[in-house]
Amino acid sequence: ERNFKDGMIEKVTEQTSKSIVEINQDNSLTSSNKKERIEILEQEKEIAIAKYEKYYQENKEWYIRDTDLVSIGQGLNNYSILQLGEYISTLANGGTRYKPTIIKKITSADEKSTYEVKPIILNKTEMTEEEINLVKTGMRQVVTAGTARTIFRGSSVQAAGKTGTAETGRSGDIKEDHGLFVGYAPYDKPEIAVAVVVEYAKNSSNNAAAVARAAFESYFALKGK
Repeated sequence: ERNFKDGMIEKVTEQTSKSIVEINQDNSLTSSNKKERIEILEQEKEIAIAKYEKYYQENKEWYIRDTDLVSIGQGLNNYSILQLGEYISTLANGGTRYKPTIIKKITSADEKSTYEVKPIILNKTEMTEEEINLVKTGMRQVVTAGTARTIFRGSSVQAAGKTGTAETGRSGDIKEDHGLFVGYAPYDKPEIAVAVVVEYAKNSSNNAAAVARAAFESYFALKGK
């Protein structure tokens, strides 16, 4: 809960600061208009921070039910799509988490020298091989007989994965939740792992799973498989 609270307060503070900069740069507003809007933003920020502080105080104790909720992806989980990508990659390779990078190698303009990025291991999971294989078996079943079976039906790729729905909690005009899918392929000898989020996705995780299928099939098509 503390990480969630701190993260949300940081997000609110950053958004308020960004909005204040935009107001100050708006030449169509008078000084008094700017001052009034900034005061409103500051008040809204303090109200939001107080709300998260109160929530933390009311829920900082950990109970068995909290463990149950977290184990199925509920509770106060707050992950970026990159972190989800790290998660599924770690699972697919058997439990080793590597530092993410967008660079594989850099070659000089004259092609005489090349710098290659070497994999950096961040840590390894404490799960046994049996436990990892059990999870991977379940993820394979998600694609063959579970929530993603319709999307992957007829695919040439033997994938495994997990669908998910990130609840937005919105009560305004936009009420749809975010659709999520994490997966890897092939199931028996993983080469590629993906994490997909489709914001405010109708049909929720189906859209994200469809994007993942397209990514898998494109990847192996480029490899000639």
